[in-house]
Amino acid sequence: MSESYSLISAREHYLMQPVVDAFTDYLAEYIAGRVFDPPYLTQTYRPKAQYCFTSLEDAWEQYIQEAPNREFQNRLIHYEKPLKEVIDKRDDSAFIQIVIDMFGEDSLVLNSNLETLQASKNLCECTAYACSQLADDSPEYTIFGKDFGPRMSSFHSRIYATLLPDFITYESRVCAALCYFIREYCISRDITLPKELQLGSLQGWGKTKKDKGRDASWNGNVFQRLDTMKKRPMRERTFANSNVLASWAVAEAIRKAKANKKGSAWLEGPYPIRKVEAALFMLGAELPPVQEKIV
Repeated sequence: MSESYSLISAREHYLMQPVVDAFTDYLAEYIAGRVFDPPYLTQTYRPKAQYCFTSLEDAWEQYIQEAPNREFQNRLIHYEKPLKEVIDKRDDSAFIQIVIDMFGEDSLVLNSNLETLQASKNLCECTAYACSQLADDSPEYTIFGKDFGPRMSSFHSRIYATLLPDFITYESRVCAALCYFIREYCISRDITLPKELQLGSLQGWGKTKKDKGRDASWNGNVFQRLDTMKKRPMRERTFANSNVLASWAVAEAIRKAKANKKGSAWLEGPYPIRKVEAALFMLGAELPPVQEKIV
């Protein structure tokens, strides 16, 4: 073996796979302005509202126009530096208070996770360790789901995303919309869901097992439900893997959109992935049925 030989990272290997490369090209087209034809329709129930989007940029603009969303985005930016500072100081009490301030005391997501967060040990140490792995080009997923180790859920994903600039929040609406794009890509190419794009899915807050509104699965092509996996180690490791692959794919699609397309001006600023994430969040409230293609 040549001394100059070196193994490529897991990230490089993943993005080099032909089907992943083709999908990130496809997603980049929408990030760079490709319109939804027909327009993308979705709705929320609490509060009840109907939405019509013509593009991902339009979805972002409608997201940021809503005051609660705008305030939450501002809090995420405001608390990024303080959160990093308390982690460096290993101040768990201050960490918990910043997370409360970041989500807002009325947040249902916070309130459903706060007791577990407060009972956790070595929060700052675990969060720093988790971020070091999630930011690595060849992460180790087995660190998640262990007793006294770092946790992984949509709640923790939001915290990690605040600390990592190219890491996407993997919550039910975001992952639903991303899986929807994967579905539409596969349908447009007349292929079954490849294992490289078989990300995990989430049911969503307050939804029943019969509610399929955020399940992009189709015709035997299944996005595995993360929140029905009973064993915590496997659930959290699988969650981390899906979160990392989604982050790599979206970051690569953003890179391609900005490098090769003219319609990506809306991504200007230090946090382009947050804008794409917010646009996906809007699309993922309730997915259109399979026959309603966007291609």
